[in-house]
Amino acid sequence: MMTVTEMEGVTASRFNKLRAAAFINLAGFYEKTNLTYVQCTLWPVIALDLAYVSETWNLTTFDLWAELSSSSFWTATVQHHALRQGIELGKAIGSLDELTVKKYTTEAERILCFMQSFWNPSDGYMSANLGGGRTGAAMHGPFNHVLAGL
Repeated sequence: MMTVTEMEGVTASRFNKLRAAAFINLAGFYEKTNLTYVQCTLWPVIALDLAYVSETWNLTTFDLWAELSSSSFWTATVQHHALRQGIELGKAIGSLDELTVKKYTTEAERILCFMQSFWNPSDGYMSANLGGGRTGAAMHGPFNHVLAGL
């Protein structure tokens, strides 16, 4: 069980990547029918979350799904997905400059490289976490493969 002190910042570090991914999907729905809503309402929130993810993805944090301070394969997958999809949306609505595109692309590539460190060659599976005391296979593998490829 985490103490109150340990809980500080957990919500912020856990959910930026998920919110970005969810809002990007929502923006895709509205992009053709209400571009102003996407640009003026959704994009500012997405942009803040993408900036946060691009700056903090490599920090050990609490797993998205459990109260475990570690690096998580699932979390890395969601971070990669959010940056890749955010780049595409930002370019499509004219809200990302080339410097930011380059930065987010570089960070997404770094996340993808980092994800290789979860491979457990002796047992032939992706580890769910690095550090934090939890071991074992990433059981959500098929979902990660789908997201990692997006």
